[in-house]
Amino acid sequence: MENGFVDHPGRIRSERIPPPDPPGQALTDILRTALGAIPRVVRAWVVGARLTPIDGSPSWETTDIVLVLDPPITRESLGAEIELLQEELEAVGWRQEPHRNWVYADTRFRPAERGATLIYSRPTV
Repeated sequence: MENGFVDHPGRIRSERIPPPDPPGQALTDILRTALGAIPRVVRAWVVGARLTPIDGSPSWETTDIVLVLDPPITRESLGAEIELLQEELEAVGWRQEPHRNWVYADTRFRPAERGATLIYSRPTV
């Protein structure tokens, strides 16, 4: 990453920005409660991105919630694990839409590198 940009050659350039549509306080409280009921969610961060197709098509902005998972999603069971998580998250009120996304990360996710805002952290025992 250079200057806050991530290039995906031949596809999309991603630039960090403040989240354009972050959850409000009431939804953040609901998210904290719901995420606390999913044992593998360690932390959750809100991030923003401006996505620009390399082909010159119009860019768009997204607000994403990055879920840090432990254990992480494995390549072998990717589809099934995401489907299960989506089912658990469905009632939360943060709908996955073209400009709102759930992003899944492992514990190597470094929020300082991504301009993220922490909205949930699993209590330590």
